[in-house]
Amino acid sequence: MPELIAYIGLSQSAIYDRLNENSPRYDESFPKQVQLGGAVGWKKSEIDQWIENCKNSPKRKPKRSTLQDKASTTKQSKKVAASRAIDSSHEPLSDDLAPKLQFTEQFIASLQQNEYLKACLRLPAWTPAMAALLVSGIKAPLGCTDIPSEGEGIEGEVLAASNARFYLARAIFKEWREDLIEYDENDVPCGLRESPAEISIVDFFIWCDESKIDTDWLRLIKEVAGCPVPGSVRHTHTSLAMRVSQSLPGGQVGNGESKANGSVAAAEGTSDLSG
Repeated sequence: MPELIAYIGLSQSAIYDRLNENSPRYDESFPKQVQLGGAVGWKKSEIDQWIENCKNSPKRKPKRSTLQDKASTTKQSKKVAASRAIDSSHEPLSDDLAPKLQFTEQFIASLQQNEYLKACLRLPAWTPAMAALLVSGIKAPLGCTDIPSEGEGIEGEVLAASNARFYLARAIFKEWREDLIEYDENDVPCGLRESPAEISIVDFFIWCDESKIDTDWLRLIKEVAGCPVPGSVRHTHTSLAMRVSQSLPGGQVGNGESKANGSVAAAEGTSDLSG
């Protein structure tokens, strides 16, 4: 055996594997042992022929056991099933499924934005800058005193400084500050009242009504607060999201917010300052 190991370069276990019919590495062409008196050995001519055959023949695959065949078949079946599942996931959506997915996405977005607005309405007061941002559809940094150069929409959209919502927010904030100017009997500016650091939400609603300010976002905020504007355009997913959000822990917004001016007349334009 040591001479054979050195001659063909295989270990003892590898040689016996090629002789064992139950081994995965069984090789029926490997020379059989012969009796040499009290020992066993191999004929060198047969070993040389086997080596030559290995060089000139394609690499033989070892014999596989039945158990291995079953395992391989099972593994291959799983791969095929997984491949089919991946392929099916790339198939175009059916005509009836696409609208359902779109509605679900809109519903989730509405639920998130209404939860944000409810949180804002629970605050005891807003700064004038916060109020101008919120009714323009922009998330307001807590306690901000000026209109930022960029930000995030209430629905989650990233907004640049050039976005129309920022122009609207600056216009509303400017109108607020101009209302602080005092005039004499000849309508000549004669002073400037100090702007309050914060304003109650109800008072801000009233100021918007008196200043003829009307935006889609102001209408939505009022709807979440419990005082919807007559004539507002209602979206099914938005209304449904509000009903769900109101059933979540925290309930509806407090009574203080719900008392905001409910007699606001519906304006013809939306997302705009009406004169």
